[in-house]
Amino acid sequence: MATPSKKLVLIFVGSVFIVIGFAYATFNLTRKETYVATTLEATTTNSALLAKDGDSDGLKDWEEQLWKTDPYNPDTDGDGTGDGQEIKLGRNPVLAGPNDKFDSETIGNKINAETDRDLSDTDKFSRELFVKIIGAGQATAPPTEADFQNFLNNTVRNEINAQKIKTRAAGDFNVDIKETPETIKAYGNAIAAILQKKPPENLEDEIDIVSRADATKDPAELKKLDGNIAAYNRLERALLELAVPQSALPTHIAFTNATASMIWSITGLKYILTDPIKALPGVAGYAENSQNFYASAKAFKVYLDGKNVTFNPGDDGYGFFDAL
Repeated sequence: MATPSKKLVLIFVGSVFIVIGFAYATFNLTRKETYVATTLEATTTNSALLAKDGDSDGLKDWEEQLWKTDPYNPDTDGDGTGDGQEIKLGRNPVLAGPNDKFDSETIGNKINAETDRDLSDTDKFSRELFVKIIGAGQATAPPTEADFQNFLNNTVRNEINAQKIKTRAAGDFNVDIKETPETIKAYGNAIAAILQKKPPENLEDEIDIVSRADATKDPAELKKLDGNIAAYNRLERALLELAVPQSALPTHIAFTNATASMIWSITGLKYILTDPIKALPGVAGYAENSQNFYASAKAFKVYLDGKNVTFNPGDDGYGFFDAL
């Protein structure tokens, strides 16, 4: 199936690919270790995962899989025209030319609507691109980079609209409308305890997982992100179950929604190798989501300071919020 150059994916993302490390960073506080979900590294450079073209034939490595071409051979069919150039010309990269134009039967097979339920989002994107650009344009001029980019932009916009982050509102929480200084302090201690709770499994930094998956080209490596996603899910559940002082509700809602956004974003990482189009919305949102998560966590200190809450040695909140 046809796909556009992965370079165009980078164009859409605006050359922003954030590698988020969901780690349990250790702070040396008074007599304890504190485990907090943090962003380890962010970069505005193009991701090697999205840009890699091992044989420099104009097809990115993940595109080679879709076309059934050889990622280590720039001219799979050996007809003298590179794989990427053949696709731009509406020619079959696995059938030697010059008589290798895609015929109506091939096009029909690629657009078979009955296979929709078996197709990934990237496969569907590839099929639509084949029909709208390559299939329709093969008798005239080859598609331009602008054609690819416009089609990609529209497709990813649709994907973003289809993937909604579940957000929470006041009605989703147990609100304490009779708050007192004691209940506010108890709330602060509870938040600190939740964020300091060590996960049952040893979580590996996401940046290590993604880097190894890139090096080995093994999608199974990315399944290790499930543990990281589960940790955020546990955090979200704990936040939903906690009694929240009325005055803390805006801060609490913001942090809960930031946690949901991180779940959504990290889930996108799982599909980078197998379904890049599905991955794109989460990838594109990493910068904002990670910044919001950290900022909303720090907002607890602002709230508690505003309520003149003081934690004592032995309290879960003692020294914790100052370290954020």
